[in-house]
Amino acid sequence: MSPPATETPPKMLLGQLCWSFAARTDYATPEDFGAAVLQYQMDIVQHSNGWEPDAMILPYCRFRFHWEGLHRQENEMIDKNNIVESSSSKGFTALDLMYKVHQIMVEDCRLMDHCFFEGFDYVKGPDKNTGIVEYGVSQGS
Repeated sequence: MSPPATETPPKMLLGQLCWSFAARTDYATPEDFGAAVLQYQMDIVQHSNGWEPDAMILPYCRFRFHWEGLHRQENEMIDKNNIVESSSSKGFTALDLMYKVHQIMVEDCRLMDHCFFEGFDYVKGPDKNTGIVEYGVSQGS
């Protein structure tokens, strides 16, 4: 169930979370990925840093995200837009969103200068026809 189209989604999602999109790709399950995110928080900031994998963070079921970065070997910009759909009809949990975005970004980010996650910044939406909300991925190096 999506909220009314007049409700504005959060301006920032998961801005406190530390993560590297250049990390490994072979997580057997989303839960294994979630455990890796928690361990990364413990390694970087010595606490969970607000990582609540089961927290419902976005009550929309379709999420478009834009991301970019400089390819280190070819010295060319990578500029991509992707859409993911939530596993639940209620929207995205933190784990559902991060796992799906990581799976899409990880291969390209291994070759980019900006591979560290710094949150999702609201761009627009939800679209009245598709229900898609759009965010940009904030990345650092």
